[in-house]
Amino acid sequence: MTDNQNEPKLFSNFPTVTPGEWKDKITIDLKVKDIGKLCWETIEGIKVAPFYTKADLDKLGNLETQPGKFPFLRGVKTVNNDWNIRQDFVVKDCSPTNNKLHEAIYSGITEAGFEFPPGKTFSPKKLEALINGINAKKIRLNFSTGENVLNLIKHVVNAFDNKTINPLEIKGALEFDPLGHLILYGKFYSTEKADLEVAGKLIQYGEKHIPKFNLLTLHGNIFGNAGASIVQELGFTLAMGAEYLAKLASQGIEPSVVAERMQLTMSIGSNYFMEIAKIRATRLLWSSIVKAFEPGIKNTGLIYIHSKPSLWNKTKYDPYVNMLRYTTEVMSAAIGGADSISFFPFNKILKQPGAFSERIARNTQVILKEEAYFNKIVDPAAGSYYIENLTDSVANQAWNIFKEVESLGGFVAAFRNGFIMKQVASSQAKRKNNIAYRKEILVGTNHYPDLKEQVNESIFEKESPVEYSKNQLFDSQIFHSRGAEDFETLRQKTERPETKKPVAVLFPFGDPAKASARTIFATNFMGTGGFQVIDLNGIKSIEEGINACKERKPEIIVFCSSDGEYFEFISQVAGNLNIKSLFIVSGYPADMLTQLQKLGVKHFIHLKSNVLETHRKIQKDLGIE
Repeated sequence: MTDNQNEPKLFSNFPTVTPGEWKDKITIDLKVKDIGKLCWETIEGIKVAPFYTKADLDKLGNLETQPGKFPFLRGVKTVNNDWNIRQDFVVKDCSPTNNKLHEAIYSGITEAGFEFPPGKTFSPKKLEALINGINAKKIRLNFSTGENVLNLIKHVVNAFDNKTINPLEIKGALEFDPLGHLILYGKFYSTEKADLEVAGKLIQYGEKHIPKFNLLTLHGNIFGNAGASIVQELGFTLAMGAEYLAKLASQGIEPSVVAERMQLTMSIGSNYFMEIAKIRATRLLWSSIVKAFEPGIKNTGLIYIHSKPSLWNKTKYDPYVNMLRYTTEVMSAAIGGADSISFFPFNKILKQPGAFSERIARNTQVILKEEAYFNKIVDPAAGSYYIENLTDSVANQAWNIFKEVESLGGFVAAFRNGFIMKQVASSQAKRKNNIAYRKEILVGTNHYPDLKEQVNESIFEKESPVEYSKNQLFDSQIFHSRGAEDFETLRQKTERPETKKPVAVLFPFGDPAKASARTIFATNFMGTGGFQVIDLNGIKSIEEGINACKERKPEIIVFCSSDGEYFEFISQVAGNLNIKSLFIVSGYPADMLTQLQKLGVKHFIHLKSNVLETHRKIQKDLGIE
């Protein structure tokens, strides 16, 4: 195609379609009278329309801004959409970690995180061993610890001084976050005053000795990992940032200087388009906050965003599904414009990841770059009617949360009076309830379980205990919970290694279509409780089914048929089956519940069942403690 202005524009021959015409077409094709019934609402309370058009963009602002320009709605990248692939290392011994780091760099990572266990300190000599042979101009380095951070950053500078790399050129971060520690453990590292004084000294030292290093990190992923909504995570994280700007300003450090030394870690979950919108809204709102502290200064609203796959939706059962979750999360983070993305081995929460799971996770990002070209186009979501509207909605609701926190006196005050805890706890409870009713799906856990899964013994191991302060303000356990935990605990009771796995026999009869549909439903339902499911599909008579049950002596029999056939059939089975089995009906025949209960039916499983509570009752009936 040439630049000849006389040539017709692409798509100019296609007629313009109005919103009204779209509505008419949808109404006819989907056979709905009220298109409003196709609207749905997210857990954040955002109402999502069934379709969007160009007309929906007219009411939005900032759409004419360019990448790299205030207010950074379109991100900070101007040449391409590249991001750093980050791998984190728990540093117990420096030399072995260095060897593993070199292997990871060879395999494709461009950013490393070093996490030092509590109480572990390293001398400059040991840190030299940790970074030995690392080109810090190409590999971004992050150091995570809450203890002796001033000494650590000085040791890092000294370690690089002893190499051929100038510390003035090093890029990375010291992930020091007293407010994040307060949220997780109910206490500061030392005291609020002391921690903020340390933060101020870090920034002042960094300005002179390691200016390209970020020295404060906002760990917004804490909220996402706990099941907080997307707008809660963003609103509370912005409030954390504003608190740092205000408190350090009182020490005489300009907010613009503080802002330039900060980076942001956000969780990334499986709500694909909402997560894209969250990252875009983050840059938009953060730049506005910084500008409010420093009127007239526009470019200090730039912030390095590190995306970390959420722990909330990761599961121990059917762990390979975590690969799929992680893949869509990386895609969301990349399209949203994250600067770096941590990789997540699929078995991370199950056991210590090995070379295989780490390689798969690392290569997921490499493929998205090298084969799918996700790193080529700056802000690929720009102009999308749907994502632009989601971005605006997320920004507005997160801003309302931010303002509410500020009205309570800021982040620390809002935490002390319980506002933040209550908000996150409410969201977590709502999401766990949705998981229990299967309104929110965790594939392999509360829906579509792998019935042939060979349970790994590590499933029965307790996760790392969390140390809490004796004087903590609130029970911070809320921030150490995953969505799948309740189902996992339930299944662990059913599948205890020292006992026989209870058997649930599915007894289909009558109307073939109904029996088949309810057998499939019951297979799925009972599998989520960890029971061994045996389908009697193929039996030619009730007598044959009764004999099969007598032979197997199952703990549970699930009857699968049409509502109108249940009473007669179950009457016949109950009168001829001389074994103790728990009777369950697949379905909810409302007109004959009492009659069926008199025949011994204890439970009815159906689409509106609370799956988790039903399984708990079944376990109680079976004597499973």
